[in-house]
Amino acid sequence: MQSPPTLLELCVQKLAQNLIKYGPKRVRFATLSALPRRALEALLDILVAKNALNDNVLPHALTPQTQKLGLEGATQLRRCVLNTIGRSCPNLCVLDVRTCQQVDNRIVRDVLQYCERLEVLRLDGCNKISDSAFAPALWKPPLGGLLGLRELSVGKCAQVTAEGLMCYVLKGAPYLRTLGVAFCKLAVTDEVASELLFQFGLQALDLSFCTQITDVSFKAHPRSLLRELRVSHTNIGDAAVQDIAVRSPQLEIFEIGWAMKLTDTGVLALVEHCNNLRTLCVRNTQITDASFEAIMRCRHLERLDASWCLRATSRALDILSEKSADQRPPFRWLVLDHLGAMGL
Repeated sequence: MQSPPTLLELCVQKLAQNLIKYGPKRVRFATLSALPRRALEALLDILVAKNALNDNVLPHALTPQTQKLGLEGATQLRRCVLNTIGRSCPNLCVLDVRTCQQVDNRIVRDVLQYCERLEVLRLDGCNKISDSAFAPALWKPPLGGLLGLRELSVGKCAQVTAEGLMCYVLKGAPYLRTLGVAFCKLAVTDEVASELLFQFGLQALDLSFCTQITDVSFKAHPRSLLRELRVSHTNIGDAAVQDIAVRSPQLEIFEIGWAMKLTDTGVLALVEHCNNLRTLCVRNTQITDASFEAIMRCRHLERLDASWCLRATSRALDILSEKSADQRPPFRWLVLDHLGAMGL
């Protein structure tokens, strides 16, 4: 049951309504910076969600107290305003500017230069970003924001190269644990993927749509610390899944949808070695009913996407429902669209 909103939440919602409906006629923008930090961050979240954040409001929300700034999809903000984030928010910990295509290297570099407490940086879809965003400017000190960075995503940033990832990001961010490079199909080769999988202590890695990687990437080293791995829409198959299952027994989240080389062999290996699996996506693969029998042995599995697995039959549904509640996995989310459609 959802708890009722607090007084602070109600006040923030009313303030957001007045800003959207009346603007400066009822709200003095200069007073926004005096709001408590959490109230100001919640206000920005509402305005971004309603596509109502503009260049007049944002400068007053950029304060030394700001720790979280979520601007995903705020494409209407001008670059000159975004340029002030780094200097205005020195205590920033989380910055999300996904799909803001106006974000460029200077904006990111300034954030990394001045926000030394930065832990999360999400840049997916910022296609102007290149290696230069992570390299210190001439005659400038090293980028302090990289030192404490724990999560970075640069999906669809096609100008980021393998050299930039290895030389600037991974060597400059010793505490990085989560990395997303989805759609970086030119930068991520088998050699690069192997390094990311085994050499830098990453715990979560997104290689989705990196179509250059093959099974070879997963054979290089005997051990990996990965707990989350996403390799949907890649060319890997059973051999890679077997290798990663043996090398990452602590794996909790595994997504390999639309990998047309995956069969029951890979799923059986995954179930055998990864006892902590909580999320599994095998959407549109070559698995059959045998995989569902194995999946029912996953004692912690909560989320399963097995839609469009055309080689399965209607018996897969019986397998998922035949055990008693205390014997089956604790499913909370199931997607089984078009399961076994080939046999209909």
